[in-house]
Amino acid sequence: MMIDRNAEVTPNRYESPLLRRTIGRRVGRADRDDMLRALLWATEVRMADEVTLAWRELYGELRQEVQAAERRRDRLSWQGSDQVARRCRKAAIKLLIGLQEEQRNAAEAIDHCMDLTDEFRNCLGTAADDEQEALADTRRALAALNDELPAARSRFTDRMDEDRKELHRLAELERKRLDAPGPTIRQLDGMPQDEFDTVVQRALERSGFRTRHRAPRVIEVSRARGRGLVYCANVQEPDAEEMVHVRDLVTVQRLAEADGTGNVLLVSNLPYISRAALRYLEGMTCAVKHLDRSDLQQWIEWGTPLQALEAS
Repeated sequence: MMIDRNAEVTPNRYESPLLRRTIGRRVGRADRDDMLRALLWATEVRMADEVTLAWRELYGELRQEVQAAERRRDRLSWQGSDQVARRCRKAAIKLLIGLQEEQRNAAEAIDHCMDLTDEFRNCLGTAADDEQEALADTRRALAALNDELPAARSRFTDRMDEDRKELHRLAELERKRLDAPGPTIRQLDGMPQDEFDTVVQRALERSGFRTRHRAPRVIEVSRARGRGLVYCANVQEPDAEEMVHVRDLVTVQRLAEADGTGNVLLVSNLPYISRAALRYLEGMTCAVKHLDRSDLQQWIEWGTPLQALEAS
C-alpha cells in the first residue's frame, strides 16, 4: 500500500477519546486485512458521528432559544395589568413549551446516535460479514435518525416564525395603544354608570349602529341586518380578580325576553367570567357575545373595530 505523505489530508477527529485510542491501537499493530476492516468500520463510525454532531448543533440552537424565552417570560411576569405584556408573556410560555419538547426530542436522538456509534465502534477489527443482519438494522436506525433531522429543524423554524408573527401583532397593538383615540381602561374603571354608558353608545355609533339609551346599562342597537341589545356589566374601580357572575346573565336573559330580541352584547370591564356563569351561558336561549376587559380596552381605548373583536 502506497501512502502519499505530501497529500494535504487532515485526519478525522472522532468525538470519543476512547474511540480515537481504539483506532490508534489497532492501526499500530494492523496488517493489510486489519487496515481494510478498520477503514470499513471507521467509515460507519464517521457517518454516525456526523449525524450525532448535526443533532447536537440543533440541540444547542434550541437551548439558546429556550433560555431567551425563559428570560422573556420572567421579565414580563410582574406586568400583570398590562394587556400587551400579558400577551407577550403568554406567547413566550407557548414558545417555551414547544421548544422544550423539541429539546427533549433532540436529546433522545443524540443518545440514540451515540448508542449506534458504540455499536459500530465495537465492530472495529471484525470481519465485514459478521453479524450482517444486526448491523443492517443499525444502519437503518441511523438513516432514520438522519431523515428525522430536517423535520425537526422545520418544526423549530415554524415555531420561531409563529412567535415572531405574534410579537409583530403585539407590536401593532402597542402602537395602537400609544395612538389611543379614546379613554383609557383606567379611566373607564373610574367612570360613573351614565358616563360609561355614553362612551359605549358613542363607540357603537362609530361602528355603524343606530343606538337608543333605554335605561342605565341598557342600550338598544339596530342596523340593516337586525336589532339587539347591549348590556353594560361594568363595575366602578373593580378588584383585579373580580368577575362577571350569574346575576348579570340572568338580567341579560330577562331583558332579551322582554324585548323579543335574540342577540345581546355583554360589555364588561372585568377580566373574568365565573364558571357558574359560563355554565348558565351555555343554556341561555338568546345569543350572547361577551366583551371582556381585554376586548373593551382594544375597542374603546385603542380603536379596534368592533367587528374584528366579534370575529375573534
